[in-house]
Amino acid sequence: MVSLSKLAASLLAEPKGMPPSRTAKPSSRTGDNVAPQIELLLPGRYRINTDLFGADIQPATIVDANQVGLVTAKDGEPLPVDELVAASVSGHNDFQDAPAFLANGGQRGPQYDLLKPGTYYINPLMFDTKLDSVAIVQRGEVAVLVSNVGKEPEVLAQEERLAGKERYVVPRGYRGIQAEVAGPGVYYLNRWAYIAYIIPTTNLTVDWAEETAVTDSGTEPGAQRVQLFNPLSVISRDGFEMKVSVKVIMRVRPEQAPSWSPRSAPSRTSSTTSSIP
Repeated sequence: MVSLSKLAASLLAEPKGMPPSRTAKPSSRTGDNVAPQIELLLPGRYRINTDLFGADIQPATIVDANQVGLVTAKDGEPLPVDELVAASVSGHNDFQDAPAFLANGGQRGPQYDLLKPGTYYINPLMFDTKLDSVAIVQRGEVAVLVSNVGKEPEVLAQEERLAGKERYVVPRGYRGIQAEVAGPGVYYLNRWAYIAYIIPTTNLTVDWAEETAVTDSGTEPGAQRVQLFNPLSVISRDGFEMKVSVKVIMRVRPEQAPSWSPRSAPSRTSSTTSSIP
């Protein structure tokens, strides 16, 4: 008898082509090969003929709070050469139904769909799962997303380029810098499909002044003060040198954030290069 706890699943090894069952006739093994099976035994008690079937107990996949599970399929349709992430397919029940994943045209390689916090019974011989942290956008920030999936951006007409429109700032569904930004919050982000760049939207103050002359009076709450330069020196008409303090306050509006180059933004995420089988 095989007994499985709530946090474990079992991999069966039986003759290829046989439906999963608790008993089998000896004649059914003729002409078949012994191989690991794609179906799993969920937690419970099973009466299994151990002369025909071998059971390997594996732990369940657990995704904790503030985590996501990134899944890589080891089998399926080939991933197109111009794609980094496999297309989403339905019906696989969070990768717990591997036969449905293959039947619906699932592709091997990094998957677009991800696992949210919970417990999952996934065949580790079919899928690899990597845990990652959620994306958090704080107050006073927005996240500019760069999509690695979707259609290629359309070529802009000359009039649109002269008007300042960027080809690679695109709407949802296209590959490139997304025109819609993500505001403060917690996001279940697939970092294989999207790269998030954090852009501060609070006031940024730059002072040309003596350190002792720089004060935070009048500065709005949440604003950042950065002193980068010495006071400006000017010569008066009478030939005297005077030092002039200058203060510049800058702010990026959320709707303008995608126009900033993501490469110059302070990113709290990193892209991952995956080896596709």
